[in-house]
Amino acid sequence: WPWPLNPKIDDSNEFNRVSMAPLGKAPLLLHRMLLYVEEDPANAIADSTLYLGTAMASLSGTISAGRAQMDLFGCVVVAVITAIGGGTTRDLILGRAVYWVADRAHLLIALIVAISTFVVWPFLTTHLASVDASDLVFLWSDAIGMAASAVIGAHIGLETTRLRLVGVMAGV
Repeated sequence: WPWPLNPKIDDSNEFNRVSMAPLGKAPLLLHRMLLYVEEDPANAIADSTLYLGTAMASLSGTISAGRAQMDLFGCVVVAVITAIGGGTTRDLILGRAVYWVADRAHLLIALIVAISTFVVWPFLTTHLASVDASDLVFLWSDAIGMAASAVIGAHIGLETTRLRLVGVMAGV
């Protein structure tokens, strides 16, 4: 489970077992996410921002690679490098543990978004009203990915060193 907090959930209650049984583990995972948000809202927002940045960077990387006529493997490689490359470089320069090694959800998000985009993007581009609409999807996903990475990078740089200049540089 990608969330750092693993609260204990009492599913011994007959009502909980019966009501959650038809839906599998999805309600249990949602319940854990909500408990995590209640317990530590600041970290939940930071984690969500980082996951969003990973997804959006992977989306823009896949679109860029697809426009260059790359196959699925090429699109996935470009998407994963786009999604986790900057944070990996930041962590190595700051002497920290690389974030996606400890939290594999980032790698999984990048892979899922890349493969999904590769499969769905040709269909979307044929059904979007114009080429401008597909350009907007690329520009917005790229902008959201860069914004999330800048905010989280600056936060990590400041948290690690307590130096404003390093915070600014880590956010770039």
